[in-house]
Amino acid sequence: MYIGSKDFFGLVHYIVGAVNLNLRRQPTYLTFSLANGRFTIESDADLRVEQYDDGTLSPFESLPKQKSEYWIDADYDGTVLNAFSASLSVEASSLQRQWAIEYHKGCRESLHIQEADATTKPYSRISFVPDPAIFKVKAFSPYNFHSYLKRLSFLNPDVRFGVTIDGRKEEYHFANGIRDMFECVSSPYQLLHEPIHFRVTEDNVDIELIFAFQSWKGDVCWSFINKGRAVEGGTHETGLAAGLEAIRAKLDMGGDGVMYDRNNGIVGIMSLSYADITWSGCIKAKIKNPELEPLVERLVTRESSKWIEEHPQVAAEIKEIGTFTFPEAAEL
Repeated sequence: MYIGSKDFFGLVHYIVGAVNLNLRRQPTYLTFSLANGRFTIESDADLRVEQYDDGTLSPFESLPKQKSEYWIDADYDGTVLNAFSASLSVEASSLQRQWAIEYHKGCRESLHIQEADATTKPYSRISFVPDPAIFKVKAFSPYNFHSYLKRLSFLNPDVRFGVTIDGRKEEYHFANGIRDMFECVSSPYQLLHEPIHFRVTEDNVDIELIFAFQSWKGDVCWSFINKGRAVEGGTHETGLAAGLEAIRAKLDMGGDGVMYDRNNGIVGIMSLSYADITWSGCIKAKIKNPELEPLVERLVTRESSKWIEEHPQVAAEIKEIGTFTFPEAAEL
């Protein structure tokens, strides 16, 4: 299975899958809690629970029979969650039905279905305990989950998150999305101009990018794909790097067509959405789609250039950065 291990990061992938099962159905709120070893996630997501002619239930026992707008990674997340849980309880309002399902070690123990009227709003409550016969992890810090949900709140600005672990309750919501994230992560740096910020959708790719030149050497860029991380990078990141290099060349920051000596790096964040992701490896660590590299490079170069052309004062300020040099130290 795709969680990759029985150790800490395998447990993390297992829990992330449970969160994604809700997030990929576009809720407006999501609450996450942990008490006495049991995780509980509540949201107003429509889990699209369905029972097929053979009696199996999607998304916890089988995948959808036909691909549709709902046939997404979250369907795999449901079956993985069930397979690796010592116990799993599901309450859901979906498709004008109310579902109550209990599982023990991947096997269904009970199922109750009640008809609901058309005014019943979507709702889901998933409560689960990781199977101790599978996972070796005995202890983990609650800060893992607070940090994870806080990061998700930047990447999902339309969702309000609540987290309660060991009596510590926090709420996270950042309406400006990665712009708010950029304000946080760029704080240690001295930004040298107004950040370049755009969002574009083309060829089934949605890219939002915000970046600025800063006073430290070296580029520091964070990238997210489909609201998550590819921890080993991939073609989307090589495309981003190539696009930023093209912008450097276009700005002629060294003057007279000579590239400057990189006294100033870039700090930035990219969030990319793409339905046809191909992962390298079983734990979704690296993106290998060959088409993404030239596509991301082209969009980053074009849209950044467009933004700069619409902000001539910023363009002039950026070009001045490349003309600065430290004076030679006086000889003693």
